[in-house]
Amino acid sequence: MAHLAELAPPARAVPPLEITLPGGERLVLPFTSHFKSEPVDCSTSSTLELDTSLMLDVDDALREYAQTNGLELEADGRLQIGYIHATIRFESLLHPGYSRWSAGQRRRG
Repeated sequence: MAHLAELAPPARAVPPLEITLPGGERLVLPFTSHFKSEPVDCSTSSTLELDTSLMLDVDDALREYAQTNGLELEADGRLQIGYIHATIRFESLLHPGYSRWSAGQRRRG
């Protein structure tokens, strides 16, 4: 999760999300869960839903996308892409002891 957090936009209009993971470890991440910033306790749940945008390094395809859609590159040369929804399942049937991630785009409402 730490690497994904590094890709989140540095300036956010909402507070960071406090998460309690299974086992009690606590994290503060620059995401929302179900589009809210209220603390999430996963100590009794096997699933976590996260929402974020990602700041990506620009290649030719992203440069064309930015130009076509009138998007501006950030000062560091990265581009903020979409709103990404990620589901983390803390129990993996295929690989016990590992979590399973799935991601996609989701629209509000």
